[in-house]
Amino acid sequence: MGHLPTWALYLLTIFAWGTSWYGIALHLEHAPLMQSIGYRFVLAGLILFAFVWLRDKTIRVPRPLIKLIALQLVCLFALNYWLFYRAQLYIPSAFAAIAFSGVIIANAINNRLLRKQATGWRVITGGVFGITGLALVFSSQLAGFRLDDMVFMGLMLALAGTWVASIGNVGAAMMSDRGGKLVLTNAWGMFLGGTLTLLLHAALGGTFSLPNDAVYWGAIIYLVLVSSIIGFGSYLTLISRQGPARAAYVSVLFPLVALIFSVLFEGVAVTYELIFGLGLVVLGNVFILQRKAK
Repeated sequence: MGHLPTWALYLLTIFAWGTSWYGIALHLEHAPLMQSIGYRFVLAGLILFAFVWLRDKTIRVPRPLIKLIALQLVCLFALNYWLFYRAQLYIPSAFAAIAFSGVIIANAINNRLLRKQATGWRVITGGVFGITGLALVFSSQLAGFRLDDMVFMGLMLALAGTWVASIGNVGAAMMSDRGGKLVLTNAWGMFLGGTLTLLLHAALGGTFSLPNDAVYWGAIIYLVLVSSIIGFGSYLTLISRQGPARAAYVSVLFPLVALIFSVLFEGVAVTYELIFGLGLVVLGNVFILQRKAK
């Protein structure tokens, strides 16, 4: 994907991840969620391994990158998902999406801590506008929200998932700094991350099944090909090209794609709060993507 222009990578990532929520919803009732996430990433990893083998006749990675791949598989393809989907047992999905939008700020902080790179004021300002806009977009869904013990638990899990994902993002950028090949490192990260998720599912007492349902497997195939291979491929290419802070703006925009699907297929009303919130998100986009004038 390295030959694609930056704007195309943004659009691909936003669409791939924005539609993934609908794909996940299609198979929620057919199998345990963590089993499905594990299947998704193991299959995606195997497909990428096949592609790399046909192209390079090897799937070995340089020894110096092994630790970074381990960091990526745990943070980006396993623990992050486990924390977020556990969080959604206690809090509305809209609140979880808003919490994850904070990854743009977490990336900027972790990028400074781990890669010693300064954070520009445009990234911080744009992130604040974007997150405020999302809060307005989802304000009707958050009406009546109560901060009881269970909600606090969900919030802590979501914030932990956001921070873990951010560490994985910065780890991917560090891997790119050291010359890691995106498709190969993604293959190992997804395959081992999916395997780790399945092991975690088993350790928590989960059972395994192969659902006999076309909708389930159609959703899995979509999530493997579009949301995992294309989505993560374009996003991690953005990280290598733009850095974690700028690339993370997709995390503010992709929930809007999910909202569009809700408007089209679930009857969600278009309100003034939604329109104004969308305007703030676009303004945040301008702040983050606009380069400093020379």
